[in-house]
Amino acid sequence: SIITGNVICNNTATANGGGILCHENCKAKYTNNTISSNDANNGGALYCDKNSDPDFYNTIIYNNTANDSGPEVFLKTEDCDPNFYYCDVQGGMNAFEINGNFYTGIYQNNIDLYPLFVSPSSGSGINFNGVTADWSLQKNSPCINKGNPGGTYPQTDITGNPRIYSSIIDVGAYEFQEFNSTIEQISK
Repeated sequence: SIITGNVICNNTATANGGGILCHENCKAKYTNNTISSNDANNGGALYCDKNSDPDFYNTIIYNNTANDSGPEVFLKTEDCDPNFYYCDVQGGMNAFEINGNFYTGIYQNNIDLYPLFVSPSSGSGINFNGVTADWSLQKNSPCINKGNPGGTYPQTDITGNPRIYSSIIDVGAYEFQEFNSTIEQISK
């Protein structure tokens, strides 16, 4: 399956995988998603077990929390090796909780910089309102024009705006749109 252009935010899992739980041979492809402010015991954003190797492209994984371990990524078993391409992952690969295993997935062209959301929720989990938050990017976000320049993507982002506004696709669910406003004065 392919999961594209979503904001996965402010969820709470009573066990594992606050944002995404990949269980038993999960090979899903996640493209241009924003996964933020989720909470779980293990794997606030992503929890993988039993040979799960999902692929993440142009995705923001930031500001998630875990009560026990792995606020962003938790890999339960040795055979779990998700791949990350052109993503913004808080803490980077070194912050993955690999549960005593080895991570041998592909981690390529990623950044670890605060995405500068316009107005994110004020905390993680269901006690904070992610629906009224604004997960789009500020004009100085490090995620602008940092996506995979060679990928094939939908025509529009989550709001229906052109998916590539400048030369390269942005990381996350929203494509930054810089509008020039012109004020017309009418003289009488």
